[in-house]
Amino acid sequence: MIKGIIFDMDGVLTDTEPINEKATNIALKKLHGMEFSKKELMSLKGMKDKDYYEMLKKQYGFSGNVENFLVEKKNAFEKIVDGKNIAFPATANILKELKKNYKLALATSCDKRKFEITSKS
Repeated sequence: MIKGIIFDMDGVLTDTEPINEKATNIALKKLHGMEFSKKELMSLKGMKDKDYYEMLKKQYGFSGNVENFLVEKKNAFEKIVDGKNIAFPATANILKELKKNYKLALATSCDKRKFEITSKS
């Protein structure tokens, strides 16, 4: 018998994929004057920010500090999300119904600050 359900946050409860793509491009443009197409960014899906930044550095031959990129992307993400509801439309209703019969939990690999910003929506 199923007693509980664990949800992932990004892409399951919240529509963060387009926000992450936009934040990535904002950070890369600011730091390196580069922007990538949706198709190019899709190839990075599922990778940790740190890992794909290092991969892009090697692939395109630019130099830069990964920490600077992470700060710029985080700042861009926060500005984009700022007060917006980024949950998928049915998320609240589905969770409300499931909560009646199951224990619910959330799993995420994002850092604490991103979790706080995203979960407010």
